[in-house]
Amino acid sequence: MGPKDQNLRIGILSERLFGLRLLPPAGPSEGAGERSNHPEVPMRTVSVRTYKAKIEENSKEDPASEPDKDRNTWLLVAKFAEDVPNWETAQLDLLPAEIGAELVECSFSGPDTFTARTHSQSPLRKGDVIHVNVRGE
Repeated sequence: MGPKDQNLRIGILSERLFGLRLLPPAGPSEGAGERSNHPEVPMRTVSVRTYKAKIEENSKEDPASEPDKDRNTWLLVAKFAEDVPNWETAQLDLLPAEIGAELVECSFSGPDTFTARTHSQSPLRKGDVIHVNVRGE
């Protein structure tokens, strides 16, 4: 795989994972103050804030309730001490070291509550506090 292929792969991954489009480096004819031939990409501001959440429930999921029918799926329900602004569009990032299990998916259940599906049981118990990064625009 050459450098061009590698740069293309990084660009595609960045766009898929983070919604960011990487521009190629400026060529020799594109000096300071000159207009670039590259299309303008709208910039977006993303804020990240870390919240503390208290575990409310750690229970085994009913395998029949999900398409994958996995018998080793668990649900963590946690509550924030305060409402998360714009929770409908925000994204949750849980820290794997704090969860102690493989995270399958995570979503808000309301402005101050979220549910995480894990593969295998997490050692977290009701009342434990974890840190959650919330990304929003």
